[in-house]
Amino acid sequence: EYVVPVICVAEPGQAIDYSTLPREFAIKVSHGSGGVIVVTEKADPRVTLPEDPRVGWARIQIHPDQVDPERINNLLEHWQSLRFEWWPGRNPEWAYRGVVPRVVVEPLMASRAGGPPHEYKVFCFNGHAQVIRVDFGSVTGGKVFTHYDREWNHLDVVFIETGHRHTQGDLESKPTFLADLIRVAERLTDDVDFARVDFMEDNGFLRVGEITN
Repeated sequence: EYVVPVICVAEPGQAIDYSTLPREFAIKVSHGSGGVIVVTEKADPRVTLPEDPRVGWARIQIHPDQVDPERINNLLEHWQSLRFEWWPGRNPEWAYRGVVPRVVVEPLMASRAGGPPHEYKVFCFNGHAQVIRVDFGSVTGGKVFTHYDREWNHLDVVFIETGHRHTQGDLESKPTFLADLIRVAERLTDDVDFARVDFMEDNGFLRVGEITN
């Protein structure tokens, strides 16, 4: 019950029938961070997909009325040609090496208010959850981060990534699913020295987004 539902998975070279997709969905490649298009009614209906697909590992949000299969396919082809493990300007991400560049289509996940879902990122050491980071923000960037311990006591820390100091978010009340969050994260990392398990709250349901070594 914690797995994100999947509409379809396309192998390299396999076509996607866009006429069968729901009005709102997310489409992304499997082998990098980014390379995702979120189709949502919340997007600005005037924004179109880029004509030139060479956008790098972008995160793009568009309105359903701006779905252009040709431009989506061009973007997917561009992303599938990239290799995240040696992306310029970043340290080598060796764990992405050898990942098949598939395309994954999923239903749109949203908060109960209809906006982007909160993300809960659980840092586990030897199968023991010790830090939980709450990410809240837009699909395309500008997120704020707040940190807690496993008992949901606020930690006065700042997240810095590649030299960028991220904004601290407002304090959140303890989620009703905290025990499940910790239990599932620890179950998934019981034989791993250090991993971060990412969750999203999808209209009240808890979903595992990814496990990051």
